[in-house]
Amino acid sequence: MTDDKDELDSLKKRYRDLERLYSNLLAEKRLIDKDRYEMRAKLRDLEEEVERLRTQKKKYDRSIDVKEEQRHEKFLEYLESPDVVDRLKNVVNVSNKIQLDMLQNILKIPEENRKYFDIKIFEWANKFGFTIDGDHLSFETDSMLEFIKMLKQKFEEWENREKLCSKG
Repeated sequence: MTDDKDELDSLKKRYRDLERLYSNLLAEKRLIDKDRYEMRAKLRDLEEEVERLRTQKKKYDRSIDVKEEQRHEKFLEYLESPDVVDRLKNVVNVSNKIQLDMLQNILKIPEENRKYFDIKIFEWANKFGFTIDGDHLSFETDSMLEFIKMLKQKFEEWENREKLCSKG
């Protein structure tokens, strides 16, 4: 009988231990659930912040693109100015070949516009028959004079447009 009683006491003790363990596990589960809920809320907040930053970046990129386009347009207008035309005439009067860097310096092309110049010089070379050999631009006097004439016409068109805009 004592064996049965000892065994019963042992089972009761084990049962209480299991109940405590179960209670502790439930408490931990609640903490884990609470943490999971908080983590999901933080994740949602972070996702919203990422989306907000993406939207801001898109706006910024569009603004940069617009500024870049405006800078490019101003540069093209500058290339069509009488000042540039006169400098090109001086080059044609003394040579039929010039270093591209020297040409950029003569035309006073700012550093931030040199990439546009590089693109434009290849377009002009193709259109007017210039030759680019390494760092040099070679041209026949007639083709350069035709090029200068085109620049003058562009400047006059631009000037006329400005006059019409200011009258309107």
